[in-house]
Amino acid sequence: MDTNTLISLASAVAALLSALYAASAARSAKRSANVAERQYEDTAAGVSAYLIDAYSWAGVDERNIIAIGCTLTNLASAQTSIVRTELLVHEYSSTGTPSCLILRPTVTDLLPGDNLERLSEPLNLPERGTISGWLTFHLPSTFSTKRTVDKYELQFITATGYRTSISTHLMRRVKYESNEN
Repeated sequence: MDTNTLISLASAVAALLSALYAASAARSAKRSANVAERQYEDTAAGVSAYLIDAYSWAGVDERNIIAIGCTLTNLASAQTSIVRTELLVHEYSSTGTPSCLILRPTVTDLLPGDNLERLSEPLNLPERGTISGWLTFHLPSTFSTKRTVDKYELQFITATGYRTSISTHLMRRVKYESNEN
């Protein structure tokens, strides 16, 4: 064997080893990317919401109050916060024109006998944790009975912009009786 053949043979072996190393590095990079993607999906999994109960009543000042009991579950492996909560009241006027009334939660005394605590913003959810409680909303005095409510939609927005909602087409109406005498 002459020198040129030995150099060509050594170059071929080096090229083969380089190709094997590149293939191994590509497989390793792909595994790392898959692990990072799964970790990101697990951290940013989001929040799910469940309806427990919903009812309304006329308060002492004759304002209509809506109370919605719900459970929020953090599906992510990192803590998250609900930074905005809104109640969207989808309604139709007496002429059939659709509209949407957006309400923010208010602090109102709940009716006696409820075991759930009151939720207030911001709602901090621990990793893979759940919280349950009541949110109350005041309907404005301009909200008349001449409207037909299609549904009540409670919407939650996390600090990362993830949105989840629960809705109900039925709202129990209860009578509030004050114990002040």
